[in-house]
Amino acid sequence: RASKGNQELIAQLAKVEVSIEVEVGEEDKMFGSVTNLDIHKALTEKDVKIDRQSILLDQPIKTLGVHNVPIKLSSGEKQEIKVYVIKA
Repeated sequence: RASKGNQELIAQLAKVEVSIEVEVGEEDKMFGSVTNLDIHKALTEKDVKIDRQSILLDQPIKTLGVHNVPIKLSSGEKQEIKVYVIKA
């Protein structure tokens, strides 16, 4: 059973949507990639306090669009957040 703090975090994460602007070149090809560091920074700006290691991003994101990124909670549960990767 999730602790009260975890339940609040799950509820908060369920509503979280972060947008990360990236530079793109021809055919909307991204110059870099979005890493868990970028996502962590975006979450911190929204006052979502989670450990960067909790962001379960297997590979850096290299495409524009909406990406569901799982966040691992201390209880072992996971909650996905929506990450919008958009053109700067």
